Parts: sequence; structure tokens; C-alpha cells
Amino acid sequence: MDDTELKGIYERKAVAVQSQLQVAWIFSMIEELCEKSTASEDFRFQLTGFSQQIVAAKKFKVGELKLFPLTDSLSKISKIASTDNTSIVLATCKGVQYSISQPAGFKPDDLKDDKKKDSRAVIPFWWVKPATADQDVNMHLSEVKASFWAASVWCLTNSEALKPNDVLLMKPASSSSSGNKRAKKS
Repeated sequence: MDDTELKGIYERKAVAVQSQLQVAWIFSMIEELCEKSTASEDFRFQLTGFSQQIVAAKKFKVGELKLFPLTDSLSKISKIASTDNTSIVLATCKGVQYSISQPAGFKPDDLKDDKKKDSRAVIPFWWVKPATADQDVNMHLSEVKASFWAASVWCLTNSEALKPNDVLLMKPASSSSSGNKRAKKS
């Protein structure tokens, strides 16, 4: 192997390591933001028949409630290909856009198995459903920026004052114009 081949291998590995560091940084940033911003007593999960929803458990002023897209594995944070015009961008780091996938959900049998019970999480961000009418929307995507590595994460923030038992609803993705959908390149 000559020096040019070795340099090429080194550069490819350096890019891969840099990408893995960015994913780890995004994951850590979201975990920290979750810990600082929302307490479990701020909302309640409701299961009724076949539907699930999340409701406010207390009053919130506009912009006071923030729900972050936490997930259960680094592998669920994916770099978005430059040709992908459909993915929702939920994080950026050093100019690279990432999508984040929902964590594994609970199944009734998981509660019987201690390993599964401890590895599953219910993350409020993923429980917010699209509203059927625009006037019902009370959550919108907003960007939270970090000073390190030019990183940012999109979270759901209440756009209306909330009262206890208000169902948290967001704008449907098809009608969203918040800038979080990957823009088409010309």
C-alpha cells in the first residue's frame, strides 16, 4: 500500500469517526435538555380504547413546555442523505442534518420481563399527535441551539397557553411549513 492509499483510508475513517461523535453529541444533548426542561408531573399519558394521547397536567404559559425527541439508541439517529427530500430534520450538527427515530415501544409482555421493562421508555415527544383542525394545534416545532459543534435540536413547544387536561396536538406534517422538512436542492 502506498502513501496515497493509506491517506485515503485514514480520511474515510476520520469522517466515519467524526460522524459517530456528532451522533453521540446529539444524543447527549437531547438527554440533557430533557432532564432540564420537563418533569414527569408536567404531563399525563392517556390510553382510551385504541387511542393514546398526552395531556398537560398543569397550566403552562406559551413556550413553557418543551418536549424533545429522545430515543433509546444511538443507532436511531441517522444522517439524512443529500438526495432525501422527505425526511424530517430533528437535529443538525456542523451543518449535517439528522433524523431521529422513535424508541421501541412497550408491549404488554414487556412488563413481565425485567430486561425489557428497563430498556423501554415512554417519551412524551412521540405521543403528541397531529390535530385534525388547525385551530386545535397547541404544539409546534421549534429549534434549540447549542454553542458547541454548531448543533441544534428541534423540539415541540406549546404555542398556546395550556390548562390541565388539554390534549397536546401538533400541526400535521403535510401542512407543516416550519422549516424542519428538508428543503429540495435545485
